[in-house]
Amino acid sequence: MTTQTGSSTIRTTPLALAGLVFSYPVVALHTFSLWATKRRSRRALSHLSDIHLRDIGLDPMTRDHEAARPFWK
Repeated sequence: MTTQTGSSTIRTTPLALAGLVFSYPVVALHTFSLWATKRRSRRALSHLSDIHLRDIGLDPMTRDHEAARPFWK
């Protein structure tokens, strides 16, 4: 969400809207948590069989492409 104030734009997030104070450790923890989730998801995806991939509408090439992506993307 963005808010216009005069000539500047302020970006807000759900945490900021909830009144929580941002600090670098909180942002870093959130970022590391997001990276860990992506890593787990991609690792789980890489272990799915072709039958399971068809159930979720993916093909092996798409799985391999997604699993090869770095966790920070």
